[in-house]
Formats: sequence, C-alpha cells, structure tokens
Amino acid sequence: MRLNTTGLRLRILTAAVVTALLGCTGVASADAAPMPPSHADTALHLPDTMTDADMQALLATDNDIIDVPDQTDDGSGLQTSLAGGGRCFVDPGAMWQRKSGSNTQFGTIGSKPRLRDCTAGVRTSKLESSVYKRSGDFWSKVAGPFVSWGTGNMIQRSVAYRCAGTDRNTFKVISLGSGTNSRGDSAIATDSTGEFSFDCS
Repeated sequence: MRLNTTGLRLRILTAAVVTALLGCTGVASADAAPMPPSHADTALHLPDTMTDADMQALLATDNDIIDVPDQTDDGSGLQTSLAGGGRCFVDPGAMWQRKSGSNTQFGTIGSKPRLRDCTAGVRTSKLESSVYKRSGDFWSKVAGPFVSWGTGNMIQRSVAYRCAGTDRNTFKVISLGSGTNSRGDSAIATDSTGEFSFDCS
C-alpha cells in the first residue's frame, strides 16, 4: 500500500550532519544509530488489532516499493519533471525463533526488517515494524512498534517478541517504510513476512 504526500518538510541538514558524524555508509544499523524523533513522519502507524479482512486490505496491493515522485504539478494541470525522485524497497525479512537467550525462559521470535536499494534521491527514511500474533479471526500486535530513522538503507536488528510459553501460534511481522526527497515529497510502502507458526505464546 502506497500513500504519496507532499509538504512534509524534514530537517535535511541535520540528517546530513548526523550521518557525517556517525560515518554511515552503505547499510546502517538502524537500532544502533536511530535519528531523533523530531525527524519522524508521525503519520506512520500500524493498528494494534486487525481482522483478517483488515490485514488483507492493508497488504492487498503488495506494494513494497517506496516510490517518491520526481514530478510536481506546476499549477496549470501539467506535470513538470524535476530532479529529486527516489525509491527504496521495504523488506520485512524472514521470521526466526531462538529457543534460548535474551533473558527469557521460552525464547524469542522476530525478524530483521530493512530498507534496501535506496537511491540517492531519498534523503531521509523511516521504518516501522511490529510483530503480530493470530488469535481466531484477529491479529493482535504483541511487540512494537520498532521505529528507526535514517538517510536511506537500514536494518532493524531488534524486532522481536519474547515468548511467554510454548503453545503453538501463528505470527507475522509487518513493516511500513517511508522516504522523503530534498523537496519534502514523500511516499509510503508496506510489506509483511509470510505467516510463521512457532511454539511460542
């Protein structure tokens, strides 16, 4: 699902300074060096509970590409091409289970979502991921949101749910990402892992 918005003005200069200070190149570890919350697009939120229909509607378009437009309306109804478009791919990864560690008796489940293949036109980016558990006809958020900010490619390394028992349950991770170009134009995309069953409750 993709929603294009305009007028979102992020502090690009501050983002560039943070990136320079951190010496980030290539893929950044979003958990290790998140940007301040002032850079967040507060419109990005995933609901706490969804029905199967809600889940299907959220993911129906199967659009995992953040595609920031490189055109703008000049007021005459004509689309004027401008430099500054960009794109990233939202990749929620595959879910895993660790039976021990993480200071929990029953282990943890999770994934390592990422934004990948971001082009130079993406100046700031955000990734929000949550773990959902199926219960009957509903999906409930059991961990998250895990929110990270960056200037392009990033990996979230702490998207995890601590199991409270060993009953068999079905889970998925949903990731919602956004990218913004130098003009403040932004776009949003959503993707999820498949459904994974684990001995985790």
